[in-house]
Order: sequence, then C-alpha cells, then structure tokens
Amino acid sequence: MVFPHPLRGCWLAMSIVSIFRAALVAWLFSASVHAAQVPDLFQGEVLVSDQTQSSRAEANQRALAQVLVKLSGSRQGISPAALVGAENMVLKFQYAQRAYAPVPGMFEAPISELMLQSNFDAVLAQQKQRAMGLPEWGRERPAPLVLIALDGLGAKVLLLNPQGTPPRMFADSARRRGLPFEWARGNLLTAEMMFSADDATLAQALRQVEAPAYLLGRIERAAGGGWVGRWTLIDERGAETWSLADANARRTIEAGAEGAADRLAARYSSRAGQAAAQSITLVVGGVNSLNDYARLTAYLRGLSLATRIDPIEADGGTLTFRLALTTSIDRFTQVLGFGRVLSIERADDASIAEISLSQGSSVQEPVRLDELRVFLRP
Repeated sequence: MVFPHPLRGCWLAMSIVSIFRAALVAWLFSASVHAAQVPDLFQGEVLVSDQTQSSRAEANQRALAQVLVKLSGSRQGISPAALVGAENMVLKFQYAQRAYAPVPGMFEAPISELMLQSNFDAVLAQQKQRAMGLPEWGRERPAPLVLIALDGLGAKVLLLNPQGTPPRMFADSARRRGLPFEWARGNLLTAEMMFSADDATLAQALRQVEAPAYLLGRIERAAGGGWVGRWTLIDERGAETWSLADANARRTIEAGAEGAADRLAARYSSRAGQAAAQSITLVVGGVNSLNDYARLTAYLRGLSLATRIDPIEADGGTLTFRLALTTSIDRFTQVLGFGRVLSIERADDASIAEISLSQGSSVQEPVRLDELRVFLRP
C-alpha cells in the first residue's frame, strides 16, 4: 500500500486525542534522542581578564579558533592569520562568571573566572572551515559514558556528583571541545576496580550499559607531587589509554575531554569530498503504533545529515522513507549507530542489509545499494 504520508490508511481512524498524545510523546522524546548532538557548535567560550573592547577583540579570535576545533575535531591547521576579523563574524556575545568550589587537598581556594561567550555566524564559520581545509566532524557525535575515580584525598572514590568541582571541570572542557557525553552510574564499577583492573575486565563490566563508547578517568596524586590523570577510551575498536602528569589537577582532568575528542574526531570526521551527499531509501521495521511513528519521525527530523524526509510506504509495522542526505550512506549509518533509537546490523556483503525482527532473530534479504534497513528499538 503506497500513500504520501503514513498517517493515512489505517491510522487515519485514530482520534485527535491519540494524535495529540503522539505529538506530545515526540516532543518529550526529543530531549533523549538528540543526546549525541552538539547544541552550541558555533559558540566559543574563552577566559578573559576584563570586559574592555580591546580584550574582547583578541578573545574573539581565540573563541573562533575554539569553534573551528569543535567543527573539525582537529587542533591542527588553524593559522593565526585566518582568525583576523573574527569579531565581524560574531552574532552576539555575553560575559559569564564561572565559579568552582574548593576541594581540600586538591583545590584549596575557590576558583572564579570571567568568560566571554561568543556566538558566531554558522555560514561564515563553515566557510572558513572549508577554506582552511579542515575536516568535517558533523553535529551528531558518539556520546561516551564517563566514569571518573579519584585517589589522593585519603581513599579511592568515584566522582558521582556531576555538580562537584572535578566533574564540572571535565564537563566544561567537554563542552568547549564539542564532546557530548553521559555520566555513568556508580554501580557499574568500583573505585578499586578502576585503578587495579585491566582494560579487558573493565570493558566486560561496562557492557551492562549500552553506549557507543566508554571513557574512564583515574586521577591520582603523583609520587613526587602534583597529579596524574590516566584516561581510557573503550569502544568496538578496542581500548586506547593516555595520561598527563601536571602540578595542576585541573589540567589532568581536562586532558580526558581533550583526548577523547581528539580520538573520536580522528575516527569519525571526514575530509571534504570523502562523504559525498546522496539520497537513500530507509526501511524501518518495528513501527507498530502512532507513538512509535512519532518517536521515529522526531528522531529523523532532528538529524542534521538529512535535509528532506519523505514517507513513501507503510506495510504492517514497516515504514519506508526517502531521505536526501548531506553525506554518504556510510556516514549516515555510522551516525545512526551512535544513538539508541534505531538498531542497525549490516551484513558483510555491501548489497545486503540485515533487519532485526525481534531480540535474537533476524532475516537477510537483498536490497539496493542505496537502501538501508533498520529496526526501531522498543
């Protein structure tokens, strides 16, 4: 049965109340399905000493550099000359005071900082990004599950309060780098495991919670003074660890967000021309109610990689859409895999897609090369 919009046919008989309820579900759901989107991609936030115009001109150059790093995921290739005239690209700006509470033995005094927050014109920023030959990271990004442990204040502890000073420092650094993330619950691992277990053991324990990646931070006092931050990023490609020793504990914390952003961008960003735009047919199974439909369309419409979404066909619990993309089908498939809305399982043969029918069962059937088959998660 073919019709221009899936709400026709059997769903047309549903009441206005049901349609309103579905719309409300879509609105409520949008907060969670977009967890891997970067909301402030074109805002730079930099430390300033005062609010004078001369200070702001220099700060806006640093803020533009920060935006270019967020867009590309790369800290390389941004020349100072390219940042001249950054103020002319600013749409609006404001000053904000940021304060961190002291942590005895770690940060003895309160920290207060004056920040300039500048929002840049998206078109001009992207034009500069392309002119400089920087990579494209995209708005949709994998959001790692983050768990941080601390050793050096008398006992090994998990930092489970997002409003605590070390977690806030990490979160602020992640936002400046355009790294979305989620805080892990404390029952996943113990602080002792974080410092003693190997990567394989930690990865096995983390599988209790589904996520595109896991980021583990271990901050401890160095033997000769100062602090050491050791970070491990774990995903389907394996585990990668980096560390930083510094007299300032804050820099060892921020190294986690910086390092994770560097590594994820290196894996998932693309150079211009590497992900050519194309149109695809998206076949979605498991759409069994109007609420499912509302949840699905809210998710698809929130993706920046799709410029047009046309419903084509409804057959039982399977819906077919035609999508106009700004990228390749491979990049689009990769982005769908970051979220928790659609299940994607691809066969080895590029001309075969696998659609999960229920937990533990699936079928394979040949499809066109421009067709992607997925399944709506419960």
